[in-house]
Amino acid sequence: MVEEKKQLHGMAYDLSDVIHFQGGVPGFESLTRYLLSMSAEHEPFVWLNSVDDPKIRFLMINPLNFRQDYSPKLSKEQIADLQIEDGKDLLLFVIVTLKPVAKESTANLSGPVLINIEKKIGKQVILDDGKYTTRELLMPEEL
Repeated sequence: MVEEKKQLHGMAYDLSDVIHFQGGVPGFESLTRYLLSMSAEHEPFVWLNSVDDPKIRFLMINPLNFRQDYSPKLSKEQIADLQIEDGKDLLLFVIVTLKPVAKESTANLSGPVLINIEKKIGKQVILDDGKYTTRELLMPEEL
């Protein structure tokens, strides 16, 4: 039996596309199933869309697009939770907050979103080393 494709924000998907966040995302613990939406039209941004509540979606970006020195330290437990066997299967994002004045837009570098794209497992980790903040500017101040 062929599974019928479902729709979310105009995007067709099936259950094999769903990324599972065990325990949800902080603040949204009951929402555990998400889809990534990437398009050339929105690059370098991607959307993390909740399948459980379509009104919930997070705008994200790969932090290396604006902070080449970004290097979050993950614990062995966090790596185990994501079942990472090969680093090439790991996607790294941070959640973005867009502001009316573009140069004031920020990203949460202290809460990276990690996705094992091969196993469809995701996790937002909270870094408590004080190296990064929740409101890092996306654009250098000199712009």
